[in-house]
Amino acid sequence: MKLKYILFATIAMLSIQSYSQTIRLKGGVNLSDFMYKSEGVEYNSLFNITQPGFQAGASFERPISELLSFETGLMVILKGIKINALDNVYPYGGKMNLFYIDVPITFKTNFDMGAKSKWFLAAGPWVDIGFAGNVMAMYNWTGNGQAEKEKIKWGDNEGEIKRFDIGVTFGGGMDFGDWEVGAYYDLGFPELSNSSEQSIKTRLWKLSVGYKL
Repeated sequence: MKLKYILFATIAMLSIQSYSQTIRLKGGVNLSDFMYKSEGVEYNSLFNITQPGFQAGASFERPISELLSFETGLMVILKGIKINALDNVYPYGGKMNLFYIDVPITFKTNFDMGAKSKWFLAAGPWVDIGFAGNVMAMYNWTGNGQAEKEKIKWGDNEGEIKRFDIGVTFGGGMDFGDWEVGAYYDLGFPELSNSSEQSIKTRLWKLSVGYKL
């Protein structure tokens, strides 16, 4: 877990040393659309697996030039996956909720529109550290309905989920003085599952609102 403390220290140093930095409280909603495969079958092409979530935390933005700025932050983010096949001949379904500490590192290109407003484009990498989660399986083999729920196990062993997720984000939005509205798409690279029969990779739409302190 040394990486987590390094990230915390980096963000703290940026906020202290950067006198011109803008600090925002941020929050918003997510739609997870994981790329999920099991035994070669790509489930997001067969069933609705979009899972709602949220993000909440703070961002720290520092201008580099009139048009370019650097932004990082510290967020709590909920990602997830849902499989809904309850209308099948042999109905089943499931949900997985994954809670992460999210550290984005983005570069923003700003375009002034006058009247204290501007629009921007943003892109850059992010690092997520998983700290909690649960998975629920639903069955209806006999028509009575059954459900099982258990906590996520983080690690590199069979049946566990890898704790670290890394990827890139890109998007844009509008800045209205004290308020900012943005829409982003996160693309995760690592394989989160430790099973040779499963493949799980992050795909995430985010809509956020920020308020400048």
